Amino acid sequence: MLVGQSVLRCEVQGWTGRVPTCDEVKCVTPAEIVNGRFSPKKDFYGYREVVRYSCNKGLELRGSRDLFCSEDGKFSSAAPTCVRVECKDPVIINGFWESGSRPPHKYKATVTFKCKPEYTMIGKPTVTCNIDSKWSPGLPKCTKNGNALVGNGNALVGGLTGAVVTIPILLVQNYWM
Repeated sequence: MLVGQSVLRCEVQGWTGRVPTCDEVKCVTPAEIVNGRFSPKKDFYGYREVVRYSCNKGLELRGSRDLFCSEDGKFSSAAPTCVRVECKDPVIINGFWESGSRPPHKYKATVTFKCKPEYTMIGKPTVTCNIDSKWSPGLPKCTKNGNALVGNGNALVGGLTGAVVTIPILLVQNYWM
């Protein structure tokens, strides 16, 4: 690695600054992780050398898989961790499992839902098990057709055809209008 200025100027009194030198950048062996390992194993790593982490069977890596030795003599980020990922069996009221993963639901497993007849889905039909053992983007809801009031005072009206129309709703003295 270059130590000093990379550009010198020739002036009346001579060169500005000092002549730079090249120093070897070394990173010490990175941290070990519980239930995992990294390779290659060495005492020192040169600038831009990469170590790759992996986890024992049944566990997933949270964080960067590859770390590289940076110019400051430290690895590019903290060591990752190995975690067990298992999402709870998803259930939606007035809906059912259509396709996808069956328990246990591991990392990146997907489940697709469908609503019962006469119900409309609010949200995405397919969810994925994330590294934090939660479903993303969140479980959908199945609402009775014609009763899908949303927080902004509008109703979503649609059927199994997929068409959705927003209609303003007025609530006067506890009566729908």
